[in-house]
Amino acid sequence: MKTSKQFCEIGALLYGASWQAQISRDLKLDPRRIAQWKAGVRPVPQGVWADLKVIVDRRKLEINEAVQLIENSNFYGELK
Repeated sequence: MKTSKQFCEIGALLYGASWQAQISRDLKLDPRRIAQWKAGVRPVPQGVWADLKVIVDRRKLEINEAVQLIENSNFYGELK
C-alpha cells in the first residue's frame, strides 16, 4: 500500500525543497489537499499515483534531453 511517506519522498525527489507547491500545481490541486496527504490526514487517492507516474515519466524524458544537450555541447567536451 502506498503511503503518505512515499508521496512525500516522490515529491521531494521530483521537485526538491519546494515540492508541495510544485506538485500541487502539476496535479492541479489545492495546496491544502497536498498538506493533508503529507500529514496523513487523508489517504492519497489511487488515481494520483497514476498521475505521478506520468509526471515522473515526463521528467525522465526532460532529464534525458538535458543530458543529451550537455553531452553534445562543446563545453562538455572541454570537461573530459
